[in-house]
Amino acid sequence: MKHYLRWRGGISLMDLAMRTGYSRSYLSKMLHGRRRLQPAVVELLDDALAADGELIRIAAAQTHQPETGAAARPVLLPAGPDTFVGREDHLRRMDEAAITRDGPDIATTMVVTGGLWVGKSALAIRWAARVQDRFPGGCLYADFAASSPEGPADPGPILDRFLRALGATDILGTPSLDDRVARYRSILANRPAVIVLDDVADHAQIRYLLPGPGSAVVATSRNRQPSLLRHTAGLSVELTALDRDTALTFLRNRLGDARVDVDLIAAEALVRRCGRLPMAVNLAADYLERHPGPLARLADPLASDTDLFSSSDPNVDLDAQLGRSLQVLAGDAARMFTLAGDSPADCFDVNALAALTGLNRDSAAAIMDSLLHRHLVETVAGARLPQVRLNEVVRSHARRKAADQFTDVERRHAHDRLLAWYAATAWEASTTLGTNWTSPSVEVQQLARPADHATFEGQYDAAMNWCASHIHTALQIARYALEQENDLAWILPTLFLPYLWIAKDWSAWLTAAHHGLTAAKTLDNQLGIARGEQSLGWIHYELGRTTAIEHLEHADQLQCELGDDHSRSWTCFGLASAHMARQHYQAARDLYQQAENLFAAADFALGRSLTRAMLAGTYQGIGEPETARACATEALEGARKIGNRPAIALGHHRLGLVLLAQHQYGNALNHFDKALTMRRSNHERWSEAETLIARAETFTAIGDQQRARVSYRDAETILMGMHDPRALDTRDRIATLDSWVGRPNHRSPDCGRGAA
Repeated sequence: MKHYLRWRGGISLMDLAMRTGYSRSYLSKMLHGRRRLQPAVVELLDDALAADGELIRIAAAQTHQPETGAAARPVLLPAGPDTFVGREDHLRRMDEAAITRDGPDIATTMVVTGGLWVGKSALAIRWAARVQDRFPGGCLYADFAASSPEGPADPGPILDRFLRALGATDILGTPSLDDRVARYRSILANRPAVIVLDDVADHAQIRYLLPGPGSAVVATSRNRQPSLLRHTAGLSVELTALDRDTALTFLRNRLGDARVDVDLIAAEALVRRCGRLPMAVNLAADYLERHPGPLARLADPLASDTDLFSSSDPNVDLDAQLGRSLQVLAGDAARMFTLAGDSPADCFDVNALAALTGLNRDSAAAIMDSLLHRHLVETVAGARLPQVRLNEVVRSHARRKAADQFTDVERRHAHDRLLAWYAATAWEASTTLGTNWTSPSVEVQQLARPADHATFEGQYDAAMNWCASHIHTALQIARYALEQENDLAWILPTLFLPYLWIAKDWSAWLTAAHHGLTAAKTLDNQLGIARGEQSLGWIHYELGRTTAIEHLEHADQLQCELGDDHSRSWTCFGLASAHMARQHYQAARDLYQQAENLFAAADFALGRSLTRAMLAGTYQGIGEPETARACATEALEGARKIGNRPAIALGHHRLGLVLLAQHQYGNALNHFDKALTMRRSNHERWSEAETLIARAETFTAIGDQQRARVSYRDAETILMGMHDPRALDTRDRIATLDSWVGRPNHRSPDCGRGAA
């Protein structure tokens, strides 16, 4: 028919659409074989072209081609899962790919990859079921069983089954594979189909089943498929576990809202045990339907004696499903996978994996890529540095294998290597952020420093990124150290104090402080108890809690008894800051001076610079502005000499506050702008907000409400993102500014109120 239209060349598809009432897109697809030739439409086209029945005869001849037979439109798609939730974004991407690549000369290929039980087949079947009516050739489906214990299927019999379904039985006895493939593709060229090739091994396995232009193919695989994507220019769709809310919705759909909501905490723990994998949640729901009772009995894998993922059916048995993926791993790769699953940590970068296994970094990197390729590990979303983790379900399998394959001594040695690596690397990172910030005589002597631990060589950004990416994992490792009655259980959390002070990561700081103090008390280590009280008091001060002074005074008492003057200098610094927050300027000044004397005795320039910066505020508060300015200036000069970026930023900020209080607004803004630039580059989010508020107060003082409002709003955005209640105070300041705008002869409200 399309050739007849070309012969009648003066009429365009748009003209035909207007004459027949059908869309241009629909007519194009029908005339190119992507839609059935509907008799009513053909009659309209024949009339529109004044073809005298010629188009009707052509359509009838095409409809009764003998090679397609009576079974020309097979539908082989199996039933999809009863419960399907989420994946809207993936389905939308697949729809968009089918639309944008729709045309007579284009084949649409989509490759869905992901780990065990993540729902690859369910997504492919779901999408194919939605679109199969668009394809005159119907829907073909085959399971290539690449990950089954029996091994991958032979593509030859699958090709014959497709030919039989398409009605081409006459060629089935032909020994020539090329002839059968040619017939298969010829049929699909005339009647395009949607083809689902499930659980494929690689491009070589399915290349004969890939049709020519017009059809759509969805291939699923547990392995990444660069070769298949390269040969087909296909769309890559990579699935990960469901998010928390979607996994809970899946469970509700199976068990009902009431049973889930009666113990939502247990339900969340259960889907977490299931790794938020659809199949795993489904198996848990099956068990709970057969065994009525509270969800809590299955929520904790350590408390439950029920193996949810063991079955006589290899399709739903965890060990059988993972068996083939693990069979192809070489010795070191299998060892890394197993030890990672058994580790006290749940996230790893390549260096941590090297430490865990005792391999060199290059070998560890190659194996990590291999595990990622097979989706045995997954990337950690949102991490500043590349990290991987094992899904909880896969992790449970690896943990069992470790118990079978390694002795307790071998497992402990691996864990100890990881602990030593974390302690040494945390030390390097923290001393990069604050050189000599703690007493080397205390910690370094207790660190088993592996030769290949990470070093930062003064790279501030690298140290900050490492701490941000690893602090939660380090705290997991510290819990293991406590089980081993190792002092690193309290030392490791305290090693992150410089990072925590700079980043103001409240949640991590509270966790680290409580863990360090608990570990020190459990081990009856007075040095550790003092350090834990110090850390807890400092975070309580940062959060504005009145208990800060109590903890810090207890730390000061213990450190006096122990003669730990270096640590005591920081405790005095924290106590002074807590009194400063209460506007007890005299007490704060005396404590800052005590801290400065201790820092001077230890020849610790960074501590002296920070203390001088804070002293400026106390002198401003007690009415000695010239002394305040001198302190701030000395602090900034000292920070520049040692080159510590947070200290330089603090020096600029404190000097700006002194100048603001002295109504030197231009100079104050100059220092605030420098502090703001540095704090942004330093990843000091809370301190950035602090400087934005100071800038806003300066703009308010000079009557520039517009720029004041912008600075306040930027500060509010940061504080809201940190879940800091002080965002409400900033919002109140914006409202106060707004209330003054438009008033005649108004003066700026509360000008300079932050100067103290």
